Formats: sequence, structure tokens, C-alpha cells
Amino acid sequence: TVAIMGAHALGGFHGSASLFKYDWTRGQAHILNNQYYRALIKSPSKMSSCDEPPRYIGGPQDTPAPTGWYVRPTRKSKSGGPYLWFHYYKRCPECVNGTNIETEGDGFFRSDFCCQECATKTVKTIHKGCYMEVTKDETATSADLGLHIDFDTGPGGIPLNCDNFAVGQYKWGPQAIMYGQERFVDYYRTEPNCPLQKLDDGPGTMAMHQLVELYAENQQRWVDDFIPALERMLSNGYSEGELKPTFNFDCVKCVRVRNGFSCWRVKKDC
Repeated sequence: TVAIMGAHALGGFHGSASLFKYDWTRGQAHILNNQYYRALIKSPSKMSSCDEPPRYIGGPQDTPAPTGWYVRPTRKSKSGGPYLWFHYYKRCPECVNGTNIETEGDGFFRSDFCCQECATKTVKTIHKGCYMEVTKDETATSADLGLHIDFDTGPGGIPLNCDNFAVGQYKWGPQAIMYGQERFVDYYRTEPNCPLQKLDDGPGTMAMHQLVELYAENQQRWVDDFIPALERMLSNGYSEGELKPTFNFDCVKCVRVRNGFSCWRVKKDC
């Protein structure tokens, strides 16, 4: 399960079908790599823009940005859910040649002054208003985060029982969320601080959080585990030799379209 979930590095959510939105790996949803796992374990990184070629935005003097996860209610159902996890980067604004082109944060964060601060100052000396925790279109579900951290779920899938979730229905719970009692808890910036996920396959096997961390640090190890896991999943329910190749990739042409691909059949006899 842990290995196969790395396929989420590709593609994104379909809001009309799932009520979830955005991408697992913003700006690189067309690349199959171990970035999915690096995000789960909150590896220092840089946010990717969606431009071609992309720009990478980090901390002061272009250092990797600390990252983490906020969980937020989307309020699309009676339970306040679905509950979507947003990957944040503690970073500088997006600047090009000293000009601030940032679209997130307040007016001060989007000022050219912050571009100068980020180019010349350090983490310790930079103006606090120029170095903030920012989320932007990079998300995950509880099923994804549950590979690395351990939490319970309540009505509608609301995550529960982590240190930073306030206790009681008027603090962190469907009733509080749906009836606007935000004064008790900041639903926009709730970082749960959950314990690690220690489920495993039995004695002598690695815990799930250990596998996530291994794949985050060793992409080749993930590839070595992903391919046979994918083959097992695709052949599940069939006896050996029963499946036959039926698709010829020479019959299809694909071209890059923004963050995805458009494909079509090029040979009628395929």
C-alpha cells in the first residue's frame, strides 16, 4: 500500500467527483518521482511555480523552506467535510528580478521590499512579514497523511485525537465547523501534530512511517518496490498466464498540456 500510493505524484484531484481539489505535487503533477513522500514527511523544499520553465521559491537567500501540513474543512457536506490537508511552505514571496509577483499573503508580503529582504537577509534577520507559512494548491487526503501519521476519524471523516486538535464539539468538530464557532480554534491553520503511524505487516517488517521516510530519502528503493507492487495490483484476481498484452503504446501519441497530457490514437488498426 505504501509503495503503490506514490503514484499520487502524478495528476490531481477532480473536484466534481470527489469534492477534493488541487494537486498532490503542485507544478510537477506530470512527473512520477518520490516527491509525494518527501511532502508527507515535511522535508525542507521549495515551492514550484506552474510556469515553463518553473521557478522554485524557498526561504531567505534561496534556502529550502521548512514545510508542514494544515488540515481544513471544506464545508461541502453536513459534517463540515471533506477534510483536506494543505501542504505549507514557510517561504519568501515569489519574486522575479526584484519585482514581487506573489499572489498569496497580505499586501506587505507582496511588496518589493520583501524581495530585497529575502535576497539579502537570513532566517534570523529577515522581517517576519516577509517570511511566512503559505499554502498554494498542493493538497492531500487523510488516506495520504495516514501513511505517515496516526489519527482517528469521526463523522464525515473529520480527523481527531491529535495534540493540536481542540477538545469538544465547540472547538474541533462538525457542529463547531458548520455553525461558525471559529473563535475557539483556527480552522485555517490547524497543524495537528499527530504521532507517527506504526502499523506494520508483522514481526520483522518496517512500520508504515518508516517506509514513507525510506522512500522519501531513497527514490530508487521506492521505484524497486513500486513496479512489482503495481504489477501485483493490476494482476489481482487473475491466474498466472491468464492476462495477455492488449495495448500497443506505439498506437498513441501524447503531448504536454499545461500540467497534464493530451493523448490520441494515431493508427486505426491498433
